[in-house]
Amino acid sequence: MILEYANEGTLREYLTTNFAKLQWTDKLCLAKEIALALLYLHDNNIIHRDLHSKNILIHQKQPKITDFGLSKKINEITSNSNAHGMPAYVEPQCLVNDKYKRNIKSDVYSLGVILWEISSGRSPFPSFESVLSLAVHIFKGNREDPIEGTPLQYIQLYKQCWDNDPANRPKTVSICNTLNEINPNEILKQHHLIEASPQFFESLKKEAREFFEQGKFLKALEHFEIIIKNCQLSLDEQVNITAWDLSHNRGFENFNELIMALRKNTTLTSLDLSSNELGAFGGSLLSEELYKNTTLTSLILKKNNLGSKGGKLLSEVLYKNTTLTFLDLDSNELESEGGKALVSALCKNNTLTSLNLENNNLGSEVGEALAAALCSNKSLIFLNIRSNNLGLSGGYALVEALCKNTTLKNLDIRNNNFKGGEAIVDALCKNTTLTSLDLQSNGLGSKEVKILLADTLCKIITLTSLNLESNKLGPEGGKALADALCKNSTLKDLNLQNNGLG
Repeated sequence: MILEYANEGTLREYLTTNFAKLQWTDKLCLAKEIALALLYLHDNNIIHRDLHSKNILIHQKQPKITDFGLSKKINEITSNSNAHGMPAYVEPQCLVNDKYKRNIKSDVYSLGVILWEISSGRSPFPSFESVLSLAVHIFKGNREDPIEGTPLQYIQLYKQCWDNDPANRPKTVSICNTLNEINPNEILKQHHLIEASPQFFESLKKEAREFFEQGKFLKALEHFEIIIKNCQLSLDEQVNITAWDLSHNRGFENFNELIMALRKNTTLTSLDLSSNELGAFGGSLLSEELYKNTTLTSLILKKNNLGSKGGKLLSEVLYKNTTLTFLDLDSNELESEGGKALVSALCKNNTLTSLNLENNNLGSEVGEALAAALCSNKSLIFLNIRSNNLGLSGGYALVEALCKNTTLKNLDIRNNNFKGGEAIVDALCKNTTLTSLDLQSNGLGSKEVKILLADTLCKIITLTSLNLESNKLGPEGGKALADALCKNSTLKDLNLQNNGLG
């Protein structure tokens, strides 16, 4: 390295003169350049051994490491020295053992102190006049406190560097890599404080909730991310931070703010946007972010009037998103066109485990397409398609699917106008995974179905919950079912309300 004329003095002088106007971008640049210079030395088998802010010169805002009076090649055996340099920056072992052999980790310790100095703008331990008392103070593990406004990752880095145990200090190349990972644009000016008091975090939690209630979702998210990284949280607190309930007429006013928050989100896993009248346009904006989102696992969009266009857009999400496991689209007027698009996506999606398509007027064609999808889908466990007028043809198609599907455990197909229903009931004998089935209001009251249903209950071995409410089974059906239940050993929940059992 070449010692140049430094027009801005030492690092100590530069910080004293310029600290008030330095942004974190500037501080990080200084830290990176100094770390890179030290890496250059270490890569060339040189230990500096006396690194501090007075032998780093600043020329045109660029730091230059100087003063190699104590430096040695790594393999030279005389690298121990009686010279202590400036004790605040010196390896603690050297302060109590003159024969301690300095090494690369000694330089890393000094760099840790310099990183702190860059964050604070002042020299370390200025109140200590005695070198001996300062040496004892440092050797006992005492260090300067973090400065409010310092990035959490930066604090963690310099604390690792000045660890009392050299074995715990990072390699120089790791320091450079960590500094490169810190994004100054994501630093909160007042709230990145790792050693903050409990009262500080309680205040931060309160402020975050206020931002949330005001619809300032970006600010709320930034606060929540700091809280979740720095606090021990109860289960309820974790749920409040990671699961957002924005249901029931929050309006479209703050929706763009929410979209921006989703873009930056690293903590949110569940989002309830039900009953907000988002429409197809809101569905479009949301879909664009869901393509890229990698944290959201649960999304509730019921009663948002998404329409068939919204259904198509969300089907594209199911093709690309790899984290979503729960999707509720109840009452969105998806109709046949939107339903077909979503069902088609189910054939390729392998992460969704729960899907609610209740009350979307899907019709028999979607019922048939859904049945085909269930034959190939390997992830879906819960499916609600009640009140979609799937009709007899849709019902027959589902029968075939129930005979082949090996993952679905909960199926709600109430109020779909299956009428006769013999095939549906017959399929239960062949299915080996279904544990819950809702057949309410499907016109299963024919004599044939009653007999078949009773026979089925004697044979099924997986079903634990069955809803047959409002199917006009009558006294005859009730007696047949009563006899069957004497032989069934698995069913725990059976609903027979409004069947005129007598």
